[in-house]
Formats: sequence, structure tokens, C-alpha cells
Amino acid sequence: MGNKALSQAEAWDLYDDWIEHGHAAYVEEPPSIEPTFRSLSGSGQVAPKDWADSYVSAFAQVSGLRLVTFDHTLQRRTAGAILLKPLPRM
Repeated sequence: MGNKALSQAEAWDLYDDWIEHGHAAYVEEPPSIEPTFRSLSGSGQVAPKDWADSYVSAFAQVSGLRLVTFDHTLQRRTAGAILLKPLPRM
């Protein structure tokens, strides 16, 4: 994200704004996430980033949500995910 990255405080402010104005909603973890999460994270490799990606992918799949990401790998592993392309730097 380069110089367009937000601080953590700025990210929380943006999140609060999205929630307040109905552009996003908070969704609780689905109780049935574990089997899907296990199936996606069962590799014998040490892969910390893959662990997080597996969780996000499982959450989207089990919740019936469409995942939107800048991450090519995460988009490829999640059925129906949308890959966003960053705007060119000025």
C-alpha cells in the first residue's frame, strides 16, 4: 500500500465510519467454521501467513460472504473472491 497505508488508529477510524454509515457490518465467527478451517490449514508445512489466509477463506466460505482482497494468493484459494487492483501511485 506504500504511502497510502493507514496507521492502526486511522484504520479504526475508517472502520468506525464504515459501520456507522452502513458501508460495512460486523459479522460474528460462524460456529461451524472449524471443519472448513481445518481442511484449508492441514498442510504439513510451517506457514504462518497460510494459517491466517486459511482462516479468512474459511470464514468467508462458511458465512456465505464474498471475500474482497488485494492478495493474489488469497483470491486464488477462495472460491468467488474478488481481487482488487491498487490504484497507480502518483
